[in-house]
Amino acid sequence: MNGSTDFSADAAKRALLSRTSTFVSKPVPVPGGGAVDLSTLDPAALINSVAHETRFAIECPAEYNARWRAALRERFEAQGVVDELDAWLDTGLSNGRPLRLTVMALQPNFCFPVHAHPNIEFQQTLAGSFHEVRLRGDPPTLPGGDEGPDLRRALDWEAGTVPAGGFVVNPTGSVHQSFTEGDGALIVVLWSGCHANVRPEKCPAASDLLRPGAGWAD
Repeated sequence: MNGSTDFSADAAKRALLSRTSTFVSKPVPVPGGGAVDLSTLDPAALINSVAHETRFAIECPAEYNARWRAALRERFEAQGVVDELDAWLDTGLSNGRPLRLTVMALQPNFCFPVHAHPNIEFQQTLAGSFHEVRLRGDPPTLPGGDEGPDLRRALDWEAGTVPAGGFVVNPTGSVHQSFTEGDGALIVVLWSGCHANVRPEKCPAASDLLRPGAGWAD
């Protein structure tokens, strides 16, 4: 990268604070219908390709990619869902869909709808902090397509934060609401591009952890 330009964690934090809209990079598709060669995935190149927008760049791409690939398996193993990762690596499909790499710069106080994951997801926070409220226990059955599950029965939710440098795995069927606070978040995510959003009438408004006014699907 151009050494005269400030592409750093501090620059990225400042850029996030001044964001008034969310930036989503063009996705880099991972071809489906065949085995995935992890050595061909280059998240560092994607991150660096949008540094002019995010003010964040990877200085040692080869080292970063090696750490990212190692963390991918480590985190799926730690979550007890490495079989879902291996199924994608063997076939190029996660629950029938190919995956893609995307960078998102999320403005401060941004909120996604409550949603379930019809496919696996692997996300790293690069700058800022990424917050979520997650459903505990076994995931509910998905209705199919891109429709979220019915969550009106009594359920147990927990809140957490993925700080800069942290990773999170979302297995198929997992349910959460992700959001930012005053610092925003810069993330790189491996996902299908699909969320199964939960409609407000099917979500427990009584949970004070969720944010119904800041992103539920209408």
